[in-house]
Amino acid sequence: MKMKNIKNIFLSLILTLPLALSAQNVYEISCTGFNKGRSLNNLNFKLSMNGKVVADETSKGGFFSFIILPDDGHLVLEISKKDYVPKTIHIRTNNYPFTNQYEIQEIDFDFEWQTNSKDSIQVGELIWSDVIEAFNVIRVDSALLKVKTDYERSEKKLGRLYSRSIEDGDELLAIGQPSYARKHYEVALLAKPGDNYASKQMAEIDKMKVETKVFESDAKEVDAGLMDKINKGEINEVSNPTIDENVLYSIQLGAFSKQVNKAKFSEVPDFKMIPYEDFTRCFSGEFHDINKAIARKKEMIAKGYKDAWIVKMRGNNRIGF
Repeated sequence: MKMKNIKNIFLSLILTLPLALSAQNVYEISCTGFNKGRSLNNLNFKLSMNGKVVADETSKGGFFSFIILPDDGHLVLEISKKDYVPKTIHIRTNNYPFTNQYEIQEIDFDFEWQTNSKDSIQVGELIWSDVIEAFNVIRVDSALLKVKTDYERSEKKLGRLYSRSIEDGDELLAIGQPSYARKHYEVALLAKPGDNYASKQMAEIDKMKVETKVFESDAKEVDAGLMDKINKGEINEVSNPTIDENVLYSIQLGAFSKQVNKAKFSEVPDFKMIPYEDFTRCFSGEFHDINKAIARKKEMIAKGYKDAWIVKMRGNNRIGF
């Protein structure tokens, strides 16, 4: 490929150019830019051939031309100007017949004004028409192409949002936060409607919630009234009691204002003393299951601790009753 205005590139080529051009047929491409019918000055033209930049210059007059040869391959011309949407056009020399000794194609580019635009809009591709035996530009609807470009960008953003939401949802589910995890899966479904994985995870969470509600509705809350009946001996077993990992049931054996002689409690299993400001409480055992506490209470009464009763504890503090 030979550039038409080469005086500032390689002066030595000027002498050999006529000889080179006489050996084969050539086509010349001439480009100008307009905005609403008015010619534009100070246009930047960047020409690449097979991925390599061969020319990059700013034309004060807004005019640029170059010559193509049969073996040049794939050329891409990018035209830009500050505050205007850049344009590109593709040229593939293997699609041209090069039957005439010389052909010239003038291309006028219509520019739209747009501040801070960095994204080039493809005008189309320069082809050769055998019907009219001349060049023709297959134009791309710039508005439609912009919609397509915006859509592709949105797709990428949605893809990143989907991946992050799935990752966050999985992490929350793994640490036992299904309600928060479900919200992230909902976002993932918004980013990728109909996604099988997010839908499956949400269905599993919903199933867990249903099972939990069924368990809670069947479970029996050990409240003050129920505890009173247990300590009076009216209830010897609680069917399906609720379990709270933060709550323990202990059998209190007594509360003493004087110093406690631990030797007197040597036969008490899992004996524990908790000192308070004015007295010390003595306990046997710590259980999450109220039924195990009931069994221990019976055991302590049989050992002679007639005042043994069950209390609900959180740490060293008695709660509820």
